[in-house]
Amino acid sequence: MAALGGCIAILKGFRLPYLWAATQAQIDYRFGVVRRGFFGAACKALHIHIADYRIFALLSLVFLGIFLFILLLTALRSRLDGIADGVLIALIAASFCVSFMVNLIGYTDVLMGILVLIVISRRTPPGQAVAAFAAGVLGVLLHELYLVAFLPVSLVGLVRWSEQEVGLQWRRLAYLLPTILVPVLLVIMLASHPTFSKAQVASFQQDLHARADFSVRDDFFRVYTSTSGDVVRQSLGFMRAGRWWVEESIQAMSFLPTSVFFVLVSFRFVPPHQKWTRRYIVLAVISPLALSFVGIDFNRWMEFSAFASIAAAIAMARLPLSAAGEQSKVTPIPFGIVWERAALLLIALNFGTNSAMFELNTKNFPFIQHWVQWKSNHDAHRPFLSPDTSDHFR
Repeated sequence: MAALGGCIAILKGFRLPYLWAATQAQIDYRFGVVRRGFFGAACKALHIHIADYRIFALLSLVFLGIFLFILLLTALRSRLDGIADGVLIALIAASFCVSFMVNLIGYTDVLMGILVLIVISRRTPPGQAVAAFAAGVLGVLLHELYLVAFLPVSLVGLVRWSEQEVGLQWRRLAYLLPTILVPVLLVIMLASHPTFSKAQVASFQQDLHARADFSVRDDFFRVYTSTSGDVVRQSLGFMRAGRWWVEESIQAMSFLPTSVFFVLVSFRFVPPHQKWTRRYIVLAVISPLALSFVGIDFNRWMEFSAFASIAAAIAMARLPLSAAGEQSKVTPIPFGIVWERAALLLIALNFGTNSAMFELNTKNFPFIQHWVQWKSNHDAHRPFLSPDTSDHFR
């Protein structure tokens, strides 16, 4: 069931990277350390010619494959695999969250998801602390939203470890301080860096148009010429106009049921006395929604919240660890038939979800409409060719 559900979820969201993602990947540090420039600078240092769309698409496909493999491997190594005949694993594989992440191929979101999965897969608290610190630094260099959308859920294992006995152990929480403070300082530093001047933007665009073999999204550079205040005012404008509430309601119906389900699953693995851990799980899951006030990609923030709920459930389902990493013996936690039926219902709901992806409508199971439109959209799907240059495919 997991294999079938995973294949359907991937087919619902799969496409070649958007031109916006391909343009964003080209940003580097030629004019100094700037937001989202690490990926382009790393590729430049490694002589990976991502201005060639075919190379960028293949590299993005490799990263997406790594993400899906680590997600499956981490879930199978948790106690979720033996619950309700594997239905919980099937729900992870078939979730609309997976479809949406597949649809984000080419964006750094996939890389940030990999970082979170690597952190929660560590076997010892010190190992998780070191991995979370490294992931936090690398994550905010990839994209500043890592601080809000991904960093909180990467720390759920350490928070639980800090509360293994009755009450929080503040000495153990000291592990979290550098993991939180350093990424915060990095984001502040990057945010305070002067934005590109008009001359620098023109120079970068001219160079990119000369190098790239795809249609460059010139409107992407508004990210660097607009201030944070401009973005917030734009988001607040959407809220006042009513569009924000419509978008959020639609996306809530797509993602919220699965998110709530996995939050409740994670609670089943947390002893009743660990109240701070439960509160922190809720905080980590709703944290990405705060991005709605500073960005207009409403469905994207809902997807991050759903991913956080799945990551939290996997992290909590892992056997409790001592500081040395030995697995503690625990009593198996029963999940009754109600949980199994709820998971099956959510799988069916995810199969039938026809909400908007990041920039395009999803290909709804059983993909009849997708095949009907194949001819008109063939340029966007033909292997190794950059997508249609119209506004419909960006």
